[in-house]
Amino acid sequence: MILAFGLGYVVYDTYNVTKSTIRVEGTLIELSPEEMAAASSLIIEGKINDITQPQWNTEDGNEPEVIEDADAIYRDITIKVNKTHKGEELDEVVVRVYGGETEKIIMDMENAPEFTENENVLLFLNVDDSPANKTNSTDHYAVVGSYQGKFKVKNDKVDNKKEKIQLNEMVDIIETHKDDENPLQ
Repeated sequence: MILAFGLGYVVYDTYNVTKSTIRVEGTLIELSPEEMAAASSLIIEGKINDITQPQWNTEDGNEPEVIEDADAIYRDITIKVNKTHKGEELDEVVVRVYGGETEKIIMDMENAPEFTENENVLLFLNVDDSPANKTNSTDHYAVVGSYQGKFKVKNDKVDNKKEKIQLNEMVDIIETHKDDENPLQ
């Protein structure tokens, strides 16, 4: 996520008496499918099996006493992999998405990809190297280019907020550009 998304200024607003909202905004680098294919270490098609409840990225998963820059609410999305287009072939992949709502706080991450259970997806992924991955864990991935790297798969088409094309066209793009030089380095 850090490769294509710079965190912006964090603003605290009073949502109501019991909840506060943290809005995280930033400049999103626009990426083409060709660039995402080159920049990704893993590209998969699969089905969303599970979405965890939002929790904090603290040791105990609870809200920190003082919220600092690298503190974040996240959800882990478990995907059953049907096809691997680039990278290590895995049966299951965990994708971490920052943002969400806990008992007291709403963390609104601008441009974060949205997932629903049982959704079929095509994902452009890298190991999560964001500052919010405080332990530098390599057991989960982040979507390349935020929402740009997440496509719904339906009726042999893939689409996201930015584009809609035939699945076979996207696979051709991936195959043609997956070994290109990473444009984000």
